[in-house]
Order: sequence, then structure tokens, then C-alpha cells
Amino acid sequence: MKVSGSVDTNKAGLYNITYSAVNVDGFAKNVTRKVVVYDPTPSPLESGLYKVSKSSNRTSFGSGPGSAGSSEFSSEPTILIYQVSPGKFYTSDFIGGYYEVGRGYGATYAMTGNFLLNDDLTITLVDSRIDGWGDGLDDVVNGSYSPETKTLTYTAQYALSYDFNIIATKQ
Repeated sequence: MKVSGSVDTNKAGLYNITYSAVNVDGFAKNVTRKVVVYDPTPSPLESGLYKVSKSSNRTSFGSGPGSAGSSEFSSEPTILIYQVSPGKFYTSDFIGGYYEVGRGYGATYAMTGNFLLNDDLTITLVDSRIDGWGDGLDDVVNGSYSPETKTLTYTAQYALSYDFNIIATKQ
């Protein structure tokens, strides 16, 4: 068994560890797992997996492809949210897996990025990127976190045409 990759437990981030082996018949197999290191500073918003509610939806108001009306999520994907520094969080998909999982486009269509959790439990967009299209969000508005229900709600505005209304609850 060969193990490649490393984890810096002093630096928040996502790390890949790959395990490689060859059996007696010469067949090789690689397995990769992701390891998350997050900032342990106490916060009302817990690091971990969040389930995106089917009540989340994408509303369209532009004139581009797929711009008519609203569409609810067909599944309840999970997104990863973890603290990278006190009050600053990374998300694996601001748009709740809409394109990556719901439309089956794959990981390059996840809107990754960072946001701040403010003292009043609202959120502020720091940055975002969807590699598949090479751009990011216009803004995140109406964002708030409820420690009682462990639920994060917000609207991710994208491409001047879409509002992704996301409801995500800690698992």
C-alpha cells in the first residue's frame, strides 16, 4: 500500500490523501479521500455537512436560457461548510448543488467560496467561483443563520439572471 498526499493540521483547508495498491494478479486500485481541517475557534455556525432542503429553489428573471420561472431542487444534496479563520467560512457550493448534483454537471459546476458570519448572524459574501463557467456570484443577500435550528438561509444572486434561494441545515 502506498499513501500519497499530506495534511497540514495547522492550516484550514481541504486535503486529498490517495491510497494505492496492486494485488497479486497485478490489478491496481487507487482510492482518494478528502480530509477537512477547520479552524476550531468557537462559533455559533458549526463546521460540517449541511443538507440542502428541497424547498430551496432557483428563480429566474433574465432573458437567457432557462430564464422562465422558478424551479425547486429535485434532491437534497449536502454541502460542506467549515471555518477557515474566526468568523470566515468556506462553502463547497453556494448554490446548494443545483448544477453539480441536481443537473448532473459535476464538481466543476459547484459555486465554491467564502463568506463572513457577522455578529448579528447575517452573512456577507467574500468571494466565489464556479470553475465550469469561470465566474462567480453577483452577491449573497438576505443571509442569516439560526443557531436554534442550525439552519443557514440566503439568496445567492448569479449572472444577473438567477436567484438561488438556499435553505441548508446542519447534519
